[in-house]
Amino acid sequence: MNEPITQQSVDKVLEDYIEKFKPLPTIKIVLSKKGELLPDNKIELKIFNKIEVDTMKSVEPEILEFLRKKLRNTAIGFSYRIVESDSSERKPYTSSEIFEVMVKKNPSLLKLKNILGLDPDF
Repeated sequence: MNEPITQQSVDKVLEDYIEKFKPLPTIKIVLSKKGELLPDNKIELKIFNKIEVDTMKSVEPEILEFLRKKLRNTAIGFSYRIVESDSSERKPYTSSEIFEVMVKKNPSLLKLKNILGLDPDF
């Protein structure tokens, strides 16, 4: 008999899977995004490109076996939704760009940088 599952239990078991099996970085990123539990016991994972879908499908049976055993529910499955990444905001790459983003989040860093005489480009 299939036991009822919750979003919290799915999140916990996915974290356990990542911790126990140390999957490839791509798989770890996808599973870390906390898939949404749909009413039909499908876990909808948000994917940014077809490569991630292909990578997930290659290990899907192993992950589902782990989920089904831990959650005691054989009706669990995955569905994938490809989402558009927000390409309007460019990711910071250089140390200066990263520092600027950090200062926007925490202006005290600029004061600390000046007090200590630090150079973010070093």
